[in-house]
Amino acid sequence: MTIDSIWIPILCYHRVCPVRERGQDSPSLCVTPEQFSKQMLLLKVFGYQPITVQNLTAILEDRKLPPKKAVCITFDDGYKDNYLYAFPILKRFSYPATIFLVTHNIGLKNFWDSGSLSLLNFNEIEEMSFKGIQFGSHTASHLDLSQADEVLIKKELEISKKKIEEITSRLDISFCYPYSRLNPLAKELVKEAGFICGFAGDEGAMEQKQDLFQLMRIQIFPSTSLFGFWKKLQPWYPKWMRYQKELRKKYKN
Repeated sequence: MTIDSIWIPILCYHRVCPVRERGQDSPSLCVTPEQFSKQMLLLKVFGYQPITVQNLTAILEDRKLPPKKAVCITFDDGYKDNYLYAFPILKRFSYPATIFLVTHNIGLKNFWDSGSLSLLNFNEIEEMSFKGIQFGSHTASHLDLSQADEVLIKKELEISKKKIEEITSRLDISFCYPYSRLNPLAKELVKEAGFICGFAGDEGAMEQKQDLFQLMRIQIFPSTSLFGFWKKLQPWYPKWMRYQKELRKKYKN
């Protein structure tokens, strides 16, 4: 079995909160609790089995056989609404998920954006850890690794990895590239830092050969219908997206 012969949808969320709480800060990345609950129910109804990032890595390294209809659930940035709204739904379904934290900002605000949104604090992270939620690194300061030098990248990776190891008492920590931006240097340094894998974005990554340190994820937006969500779970979805992208490029020119 090769990494390119395996289709395990890796879902990417950011925020889960009611429309009234979206605010002006990246509303396009915020699904409602009702949407999220229906999406998780769809996974159950259609027999999908959410797995941890650690299990995903083991499967892709040929150390473990994939369960039928495996799927992986991830969240970027570590917003407080993940605890308030997504966490109760995940508990209801007994689904594991991984949240990527910006470690300098734990318990503070999203200062890489407008700074208006609260992030998870240490108590919330600890409670979630005991209930099947895992945590990975999103760097220490939400740094765009594609624009940083080697010294700064190494520092960001080392600090964030150490902090998450302290919080979770785990050594098998995963990584997610801020803004889904990376280059060969960043990818190599993430690997050297001892992370078990690295996650990128969706459409941009679909044209790349999959490897453990540039794993494709599928963005879920508030505009994603339930049928659209189902469609994104299908093995043909990446090819369909590539086809759509090629069509847009063709008719644009």
